Amino acid sequence: MYNKRYLDIDFDRVLQELHVNPPLDPPIDGERARTDPCISADLHKEAIDATPPFRPSQLATTYLRTAHIHKEHVNNTLNTLRYQHEALRIASTSLDLNVLAIMDVFEGISQSAQKDLEKQETLLAGVDADLEIIGRIKIHAEFMSPATRKAVEAGEKARTLGDYVSNVKMKQVAETCARTHGDLRSKFIQVEEAVTRLNHGTDEVRVAASAMGYTRSFLNFTASCSKRVQGHQRIGCMLEAVPGNV
Repeated sequence: MYNKRYLDIDFDRVLQELHVNPPLDPPIDGERARTDPCISADLHKEAIDATPPFRPSQLATTYLRTAHIHKEHVNNTLNTLRYQHEALRIASTSLDLNVLAIMDVFEGISQSAQKDLEKQETLLAGVDADLEIIGRIKIHAEFMSPATRKAVEAGEKARTLGDYVSNVKMKQVAETCARTHGDLRSKFIQVEEAVTRLNHGTDEVRVAASAMGYTRSFLNFTASCSKRVQGHQRIGCMLEAVPGNV
């Protein structure tokens, strides 16, 4: 009912492929059939001669053939429109369900992702303060090596946690983490914006589909068109009433 290939090609190309050129009604007069290069040989043979005298039965037959071709084209077009609108309804419903599933998953992921990003941002902002704090945290003698313990007992400066942590290396690590955090934050924002656009786009598609296919006016329109093309039947009845030798 709808072709997934159209999702992968250019929109203008899709319109060109879906464009329908209605066939022109075949000519009634023989002169035009002889002079118009666009008219096929079959129609040329079937067209009546425009030079009098001509029989009314021939004229009626030609009109009936023209009306029949027109009716078949209109009916085929209407059936195609009905199938397309039904496909549009199915596609729109499927889109709504898939987008709803995506939104549910994203909402669950975004909450935890937002918390993790905020936590990372807080930790990165406090790196300098943490390095300053560990420089004041003294290490208990029980955690020192025997040589270091003897040196401290001999009067050397007491060891702190900062003596075992390089500020330069820790700041390098913090810079790397900050770049990674920035990339993650940027990707999260991009995904969030994409999901928002997807949700808004789905709303627009739903509104457009409702305006095109779900209204009673469309069904009334197709019914009216179908009735208007029934005139060929009346022509056929009139043709049967025309004597064959007239």
